[in-house]
Parts: sequence; C-alpha cells; structure tokens
Amino acid sequence: MCAISISPSALVTPPGQGHTLLVADDDPALRAVLKNSLEQEGYRVRCASNGAEALDMVRQARPSAAILDIVMPEMDGLQTCRALRAFSDVPVIITSGLDSEGDVIAGLEAGADDYMAKPYSLAVLKARLVSVIRRDAAGRSTANLLYDDGHLTVQVYPPCVRKNGRVVALRPKEYMLLAGLIMRRGSIVSRDTLLMLVWGSDWSNKSRVLAPAISRLRRAIEDTPRTPDYVHTRHHLGYVFQPPSDRDPSSRAASGKRYSE
Repeated sequence: MCAISISPSALVTPPGQGHTLLVADDDPALRAVLKNSLEQEGYRVRCASNGAEALDMVRQARPSAAILDIVMPEMDGLQTCRALRAFSDVPVIITSGLDSEGDVIAGLEAGADDYMAKPYSLAVLKARLVSVIRRDAAGRSTANLLYDDGHLTVQVYPPCVRKNGRVVALRPKEYMLLAGLIMRRGSIVSRDTLLMLVWGSDWSNKSRVLAPAISRLRRAIEDTPRTPDYVHTRHHLGYVFQPPSDRDPSSRAASGKRYSE
C-alpha cells in the first residue's frame, strides 16, 4: 500500500499555469509589483515600458492576455490597443488613472476587453484575467475550427490546414478557396462566386487561375486528387465541398470517376 500523503492544496493547478501575460506600463515599480504578484499565480510575465515594445512582445511571445496602461511614451495604451487589433485578438485589459465614463468607453472602443481604473485591487485584476482568458479559450474552442473530421482539420486563426496531424502548405488564396467552400458545405459554389470571393473586384480577369488553384488544393488535401473526397467538380456549375461523411455509399462510389476541371 502506498503511504504517500498529498495535501489537497498541492493538487490545485495555479490559475496562470501555461499562460503568458504581457504587462505594459511606464512605471517600473508597478511593473515589478505586477510581475512578482502574477508570477506567484503561475503566469509567465513579459514586461514592456511603452506601446512599441508591447506590440513587439505580443508578436514574439503570443501572450494569453495583455495589461496595457493608457499613459505610456511613444504610443499610449489606446493607440497600442488599436494597433494590436490589426494583427491579434489577444484579450486586453486597459488600466488607467482616468475613470470617467468617456474614458472607459474610449478604451473599450479601442478594442479592450475590460477596463480598470487605478488604484485597483490586485485580487480583482487577477479575477478579471482569469475571466478574459477563459472567455477567449471558450470562443476559440467553438469558433476557431472551421472543419475537423480527424483526417482534415481547417483552423481559422491563425489560418492553418492539417492533414493527418501534419501542417499542409497552402498558398493564401488556396486556403481562401477551401474556407469559402467549407462555409458553403454541401452547396455548389459557382466559379464566378469563387473568383469574386478569393480574387476580389478584378475577378473577371482571373478566370484562368481558378482551375489550377483547385488542382493545387486537391493535391495538398486529398489522398487521391483524381478521385477527391472533399472538393468535387460539378460540371458547368462549379465546385462543392462534400466530405465522405456527407455522402451515401452510392454517391461516394460515383465520385470515384475521373474529373475534369
């Protein structure tokens, strides 16, 4: 019989375990206090003294959440948050000595997920961090996968396609073609619609690029591109994303015929 005694508290996972945080504030004393306190909760903490540093660190560290002070040199918290939203949806909590209704609204409109007026309670800050990270994780788990059947996985952000667990190298427009077809799963999408969706306003000059792009996409995601399981041609009509799970055996057998672009 095992005689090892484990305290119940030892089995509790720290709330920050596995998460990296960014703390951006021009006050070195406050940065030090936040870093020390949050690391005690299990977080890995990266610090920045201005907005430009903060943006670089988000790109490098990919934090689970960011705490941005409004008053910072070079680029204030609001400007930093707006710039951040151009390439990242990391949860952001803005902190500021400004606490009017207009200040809070400005912070939220800049893209922040929460706003805390200084001085604030460290316990409340920690609780809000857990909350925004939890909401973000829940949103990603339900919305970040566009398609997954255990064989083919299509992720929304960052855009990524995996086949049998391995990343598939797709060009941006090939990914857009696949995503556009998946979002219309089971419906025939005309060539003109796909051209407009992927190539934009000058699609009418791109009619010859669609078939080669579909061929490259099939070579990347299909086991046998000549008898595709996912992206099917409907002659004179367009293309349809119809995986094996959506088809009965007779239609699947029919799909084994050679196709033409």
